[in-house]
Amino acid sequence: MTANVQTGFFDFLDNIGNGLINGIKSVFNFLSSIAGRILSEFTSRHSHISYGFGSKSLSSGSIDCSGWVHQASLHMMREINAKHPGTFDIERANKMLSNGAAWQIESFQKAGLGLDPKSLHDGTAPIGTIIGIRRSNVPGWASGRPNGISHIVMIAEKDGKKYISESGGRGVKMTPYDEWMQKNSSTKLFPVNLLGLANTKGLENTATRQPVQTGPHYAPTQRAANDRPAKPGRIMPELAPPNKQTA
Repeated sequence: MTANVQTGFFDFLDNIGNGLINGIKSVFNFLSSIAGRILSEFTSRHSHISYGFGSKSLSSGSIDCSGWVHQASLHMMREINAKHPGTFDIERANKMLSNGAAWQIESFQKAGLGLDPKSLHDGTAPIGTIIGIRRSNVPGWASGRPNGISHIVMIAEKDGKKYISESGGRGVKMTPYDEWMQKNSSTKLFPVNLLGLANTKGLENTATRQPVQTGPHYAPTQRAANDRPAKPGRIMPELAPPNKQTA
């Protein structure tokens, strides 16, 4: 192979590689934009819900931190599946998120979906990131938990800006991301990638051929048509009791 042909061949490979990378970025940006908007709208719609330690059901009028992350995550996945069937395996996600905060984070870490904590500080953590929190003084009820995690939140997006969505002392709320990070700058944080559960194959054509949809296209649905139906005798996710002790 001559030098010119060899150079041309490697340029060709580089172009293919760049094309694949750009394609992946396009799909992920498309998914992130949808997810961020759904999460922020869901948070705003439930801002009247108070915090309730051990509560996992929105219908009770209160919910704890892990219950909120569980319900918000499943809602986001159902909404996306309704428009792009098969993007998320709801049953798998439900199993990973149906425990207390520490075990939610652990399940994602075991699935290889842990993120570098530095991504939270440099702003590269993606929308949908779930963040486990270990306080400097671990509460007694949280001692012995994986990583000593006692609280959990997630990243949403509104008007192109990141926010933290959570259920805490003042109930369900959103806090500007930079403000939240400043308050938690010395806190031990454990981020995991919720959108890493997505099967993006079905989104490729949508992401590359049309702009991100807004407005009524992603209006909340009653329930995603392709959600797996509950098995006989199975409690639906929102009403299911936690497998491990709360928060």
